[in-house]
Amino acid sequence: MTDMEGTTDDPTYLTYSEDGKQRHGHLLGLFGISELEELTDRWVLTNRRLYYDVAAWLAVKNLNERQSDIIPSLPSLLGDDCDFHWTYEARDTQNSQANGVGDLLAATEEPRSVSTTTSTGSNANSTKWQHPYAIAGGVFSSVTLPMSTLSGAYGMPFISGSATSSALDAKPLFSRTLPTNAADAHAAMIYYSNLGVTHVAIFFEKDPYGESYNALLHVSAKRVGITLVSIPFTMQDLEESVQRLKQTGFRYIYSVMQNREEALIAAVEGGVLGNEKYSWICAEMENFKALEFQLSNEDPRDRSLAQALDGIGVFVLAFPEHERFQSALTDFSNNPEMEADFIAAHPEQDTRELLEFPPPQFNVAQPAFYDAVIALGIASCRTPGLFTGAEMHKTLLNTTFEGTTGQVAFDSRTGTRSVDSARFRLDSMFVSEERSDDNFTRFGYRLSNIVLDGKVEQVDDYLYYGNSTIPPASLPQLEHDYNLIPLGVQITGWVLGAVVMLVSAGLIIGTIVKRHDYVVRAG
Repeated sequence: MTDMEGTTDDPTYLTYSEDGKQRHGHLLGLFGISELEELTDRWVLTNRRLYYDVAAWLAVKNLNERQSDIIPSLPSLLGDDCDFHWTYEARDTQNSQANGVGDLLAATEEPRSVSTTTSTGSNANSTKWQHPYAIAGGVFSSVTLPMSTLSGAYGMPFISGSATSSALDAKPLFSRTLPTNAADAHAAMIYYSNLGVTHVAIFFEKDPYGESYNALLHVSAKRVGITLVSIPFTMQDLEESVQRLKQTGFRYIYSVMQNREEALIAAVEGGVLGNEKYSWICAEMENFKALEFQLSNEDPRDRSLAQALDGIGVFVLAFPEHERFQSALTDFSNNPEMEADFIAAHPEQDTRELLEFPPPQFNVAQPAFYDAVIALGIASCRTPGLFTGAEMHKTLLNTTFEGTTGQVAFDSRTGTRSVDSARFRLDSMFVSEERSDDNFTRFGYRLSNIVLDGKVEQVDDYLYYGNSTIPPASLPQLEHDYNLIPLGVQITGWVLGAVVMLVSAGLIIGTIVKRHDYVVRAG
């Protein structure tokens, strides 16, 4: 391919090989794959997010090999004349805004040895440092927002497979392989309307993700005639916010937060969760559904959280399962050679020491991240020369292909995935007596409803608190006080009534006694 004249003043971060026959681009992965375990105060891997990173790494490997068992059409999508080669590194943001921005800056400034995925599958090659030309990652929207702002300033396209806040639509050079929360919000209100619910309280964390989602819920609720009241909270005013929530009297609560166990415990303590009077649905909160998730019966905090989760709903986007992709992740977890190559792509020693590869627990974002990197690869092959980020991003927005999540296409205005028919699922969590024991409470979950094309399909009964299948009322039963007359007026009425009855009785008695007396005599 020949070099294309730049259409912007943005820099190019690509290089040519020594013989000038191959272009090189370095892809940066920014994923929050670990979290702080409170009981042990140490960082541990989260299974599902670890495999976000693995999915991106596998995509780079398939791109360099020019073949994929996951997407057999990949060679034709890239084209016979594709001369692009990718290297990949990934950093663990720990789902922190500060860490995410810090990791991005470190990747753009620190000279280092990087690993590469070659056509033979070896991933231990060392090459000179190269500035990232694009970024894949961003687990939570609140963390993705500042990272995408910075990447846009650097002229690097940023693509995500899990950040869904509509606030990201305004970010330059941003794209994603999931729809925004506008689709989630509409589907959630369709579900409530189908259930006959007329009043819903929105309990949302006051951050960009929560505020954006809340605004979208109000737009959708207005369309279907549901009354909403919104209660924002921060971790500093949590108890006060729970009391405001209770004062609304609303019994159906839709929560928008990011893995806030403290918020759920506070709701239990405030009496608005963990009982038969209330029904909660949590948006996108899948972390409690992990098979290894359990709560100690000895810990008061865990007992409160177990009470909170019994009967709670989880509402998420749901793509159809892709067997070849799931098989590829499973094969990776049993392949020490690939695991070693993956570890080598992580420059931070702390992250390398954490990495281990249990069998994957699947969710919707893993294939979405695979498709995200494949989309970057296709666009990179189709954009000629040592392109800038803006030039490649323009090509990306016109890229379409059949991926692991179905037909992938982007809105040319926002970079967000275009989805004609978004499919959502509602799962109800419940305490599993079979899996629990004297020491730990464990959970099961049941797929109860699918929302697709504005219609609700019931798959199974939804389990409310205590395994009940009876939904609570939208509002508490009104208690009417019919004693609206002041006491003084009541006493006056009683006295007058007594006088009337006495006079009436006297007249009746007089009439009976005098009934034989003549009133008028004839002359």
